[in-house]
Amino acid sequence: MRIYRVSVGSGRHRHQQTAACALGRTGRFTLPNGWHYSTAGRFIAGSQQVNTDTGDSYGFIRLYDANGRRLLRSIDVGGFGDARLLSFPLLSAQGSLAWVESVYNASMSAFTSHEIHESSNAAEDIVVDGSPDIDPTSLAAAAHSLYWQRAGQISSAPWS
Repeated sequence: MRIYRVSVGSGRHRHQQTAACALGRTGRFTLPNGWHYSTAGRFIAGSQQVNTDTGDSYGFIRLYDANGRRLLRSIDVGGFGDARLLSFPLLSAQGSLAWVESVYNASMSAFTSHEIHESSNAAEDIVVDGSPDIDPTSLAAAAHSLYWQRAGQISSAPWS
């Protein structure tokens, strides 16, 4: 699997584009520019955080199959009137995703809740755990489990 930048166009219209290809396969496909990407197996996960002038914050997670050169899943995080901070998603070799959404309360000027989310091939988006006591930087994966800290204690959930 390879993610790279390529120049397209000519003259004044020349610009950089993000592309990906599966090793051993012919052809590439384009990905959105300016996103953060991770790879596992034949899968590519991309994420982007958007902050608006009104204080709203939302994000996107996209899951691609590099072998089939196609978008498999698109998950929108947050929305208008909502301020959510999206962590960089974890990606398994089976195409499962996990991430942390942190909810910001503007009147309190603080993050008031953190949620652990998981999305496998069978489900779009499941909240695994939610609490103001979750450490949003602690999400990790090993073997077939997700791990995070909640109120100083390690919590876990199955993950494939």
